[in-house]
Amino acid sequence: MKIVSGFVEPRRWGFRISPQHQSLSGSKPELNYQGDGMDIRPASLAAALLIVTMSFPGCAKKSNATREQEVVTQIYELERQSRDASIQRDAAFSERILSDDYLAIGPLGQFVTKADTVAARRQSQVKFDSIHISNLKIRVYGDTAIVTGRAEVRGSDLGEDFSGPYLYTRIWAKVNNEWKTVSYQATVSR
Repeated sequence: MKIVSGFVEPRRWGFRISPQHQSLSGSKPELNYQGDGMDIRPASLAAALLIVTMSFPGCAKKSNATREQEVVTQIYELERQSRDASIQRDAAFSERILSDDYLAIGPLGQFVTKADTVAARRQSQVKFDSIHISNLKIRVYGDTAIVTGRAEVRGSDLGEDFSGPYLYTRIWAKVNNEWKTVSYQATVSR
């Protein structure tokens, strides 16, 4: 996945900003200032960018798109961590990432709370040998993200095999400025 940020200003302004690249490793893009004889200071550059952004509705949309892409990247990483925590039976991850009012609906229609999930992991009740995720889609609505995907699972619950394909929906919401899973639903697929 590649994140692109920034934009090129018209040459008539006398400067240009062009990010070289930004990887998911967190490195920031380099900014090249070309002044055509102008001395551009960070404060005046920020003011100019603010004016340009506010003047053109397309720039504001780009800002929203950039924020949405950042959220998608964060949620994608949380989904990866959730998969890994399921395989490793990491109860502490569930305790940290599930909202206090978390409610899931299992493949057989049973309700599962945060306490149920944490207890099942602590007692090693559910064992995942592997989880392969595909068709992952992340939709962002402000401080809420809805994830849908397909999971090919190998595992057992109290020794009973539940391996097979599943479709799932997970809902993430910002709670006290942190992403939390507030709901989850899985369905046996073909």
